[in-house]
Amino acid sequence: MNKNTPIQNSPAFVGFYESNHISPVSQDISDINKHYQRRESLFRSLGILPRLVKNSKFLEFGPGSGHNALYTASLCPELYELVDGNLKGVRDTRARLESFEIDRIRVHHALFTEYQSDTQFDIVWAEGCLPHQTRPIPLLEHMASFVVDGGCICVSINNGVSYLPETIRRLFRDRFFRASGDVHEQARKLTPYIQPHLQHLRGMSRPVEDWILDSIVQPMRDRRLLSIPEVVSCLNEDFDVYGSSPRFLTDWRWYKEIVGDDRKFNELALDNYYKNNLNLLDYRFSFPEHSRAYGEKLEALGSRSWDLMCEIEHGNESIWSEFFDLMDELCSHIDGQAPITVGAIRESCALLQNANPDMGLSQFPQWWGRGQQYLSLIRKKR
Repeated sequence: MNKNTPIQNSPAFVGFYESNHISPVSQDISDINKHYQRRESLFRSLGILPRLVKNSKFLEFGPGSGHNALYTASLCPELYELVDGNLKGVRDTRARLESFEIDRIRVHHALFTEYQSDTQFDIVWAEGCLPHQTRPIPLLEHMASFVVDGGCICVSINNGVSYLPETIRRLFRDRFFRASGDVHEQARKLTPYIQPHLQHLRGMSRPVEDWILDSIVQPMRDRRLLSIPEVVSCLNEDFDVYGSSPRFLTDWRWYKEIVGDDRKFNELALDNYYKNNLNLLDYRFSFPEHSRAYGEKLEALGSRSWDLMCEIEHGNESIWSEFFDLMDELCSHIDGQAPITVGAIRESCALLQNANPDMGLSQFPQWWGRGQQYLSLIRKKR
């Protein structure tokens, strides 16, 4: 898609944030060295050596409140442009980046679709802002249009498999707390239930209430997830898959064989993905490779779970039974490979079927997926 092609603006994120005067995306940066190490680890997984950012042209969509942008700015790109539609987030980002003596840091207050530039960037970064949009694919195409030949785009991704634990926790809110006042009141009431779950999530670096507002309370009944296969399909003609976090890409081909117009980077990436996507369902385990057909069915079941949750959030109560039937099918599909995960899923369903939100839990609180993945892709020469 040409970067001048108009796209219908979406109220995702921005409408919720601005109407409630929030920017619930802060990070714990009390230990700045640890924060920078986390960011460097992510960059490395995606094939971006920190040294390569220096003197580059870097474009970031959705910096939130600028916590992660601190690390990027510290690498001294020649030009660093940031785009966000939430005015509070823009102001916070500008304040955080004031200490950097980089003349060419520009923080734009604009919806992603409104941003235009004649500059082509070495790196385009979109973290935590494409999944949960109403129309993520046109936005992805718009963002990718700013990548220079040989440059890369890095995006974060959530799919129905990796996000299933959050999907069920959203349904917990829908079941018991949907009518509990404004969003802040809902978050306060949910905190005693969700905080013990989050304590099992290693590496959690966001305030609990921020996470609840952003992931559980924010309305998403008309939103879409975005999977790795969808990203690859969208960008397949112009981009090749480069790196990922978690790293799941394996290529045993001899480099001298990888020649020609179609070097099958994307085909290989999808094959790797579908043979390993059970690992997205429960971050506590590293499962062995399975068949591609097994992974494709798992992907379909996970995607369906999100669609049913959206129907329930629309107020269609008749969908509950279909959701529980789907969870039974999912449990049967993975029982031989992931019995502990099956136990957590069945307990979470019992909680949703029980009239008591205070039901005792022994397995569900520990269960989290690898909720957010990242993919980097290199633009082919035009």
